[in-house]
Amino acid sequence: MKFNFFNFLNRNPKTFAEKIEATNKAFDAASPEQKRVMIAKDVIERVKTKRLRPVTGNFLRRDQLQAESGSFKDFLNKDILTNGDESETCVVCAKGALFCSIIGRVNKMSVDEVRGMDFSTHSFNDRGHNKLLEYFSPDQVDLIETAFEGGSFLKIADWTDREKSIAFFNKVGVNKYSKSKERLIAICKNIIKNKGTFKP
Repeated sequence: MKFNFFNFLNRNPKTFAEKIEATNKAFDAASPEQKRVMIAKDVIERVKTKRLRPVTGNFLRRDQLQAESGSFKDFLNKDILTNGDESETCVVCAKGALFCSIIGRVNKMSVDEVRGMDFSTHSFNDRGHNKLLEYFSPDQVDLIETAFEGGSFLKIADWTDREKSIAFFNKVGVNKYSKSKERLIAICKNIIKNKGTFKP
């Protein structure tokens, strides 16, 4: 029987962190394509449970981390109140959302390390972008960014492919995906539909 991550989340009364840990064995055994699908599903779940708040122009805003310490993974996976207070929500762009999903699942990075990272370089030389490259190709990261932001900072992918990502942004931007949240979910659903590859 095929394992369904969302059915598991809906029927199992464990904490969010326990749910993630319970699927980590499957994640470790998955192919690279399957891991990207699981990461995309995880991003959607984190957005819907207000663990992530997508905005343009911010890889990861760290003002929410000022009073935090310890494991960044624990911070990302803790159960939070959903009463409208988003003070403990990570504010991220599409790349930052993927980064948080990856760290929330597999990494032991500390809050202090994340607080000290430079996410403004728009290059693969920083640790945030390097973490993405463990799962996504440079071209894929560029296309995902372009589809979310409406333009490319990395400028790695072929221009024709980036035009398709801009068309994706324009298409969803004038309909129901005009908000960053809906646009990020649309990108993740595209990755899931295409078995681990974003195809604008």
